[in-house]
Amino acid sequence: MRNQVTQYSQDTKTDETGSFKLTNIPQNGYSLTISARGFTTYSNAVDVRSAVPTNLGKIALPVAGASNSMEVHPAETVENEPVTHVDYDRNVMDKLPTGAPGAELNDLITNLSPSVAADSN
Repeated sequence: MRNQVTQYSQDTKTDETGSFKLTNIPQNGYSLTISARGFTTYSNAVDVRSAVPTNLGKIALPVAGASNSMEVHPAETVENEPVTHVDYDRNVMDKLPTGAPGAELNDLITNLSPSVAADSN
């Protein structure tokens, strides 16, 4: 663990379970680097902001030389409208219960739109 500005650093080794502990670290931002022979080096920023111990959880080191790749293909139909909207066809509208005469559009919006509630107006 090292701070590039203050040059403070602390090194340690893991125990047989892979756990490690660093103590008495001044509050600051640090670069945490974990390395092991035969594995890819892990680096991440860590902020120490209190004396309360921080658990970083499990950190998996990939085997050196191994690589993962992912190929992403766009879907055939992609929405490109920058606003939230809902599309309904005529069949859905025909199945809605009818309300007061002349209020069909209001009922349609209230019944089909999420997060829209009817008021007394």
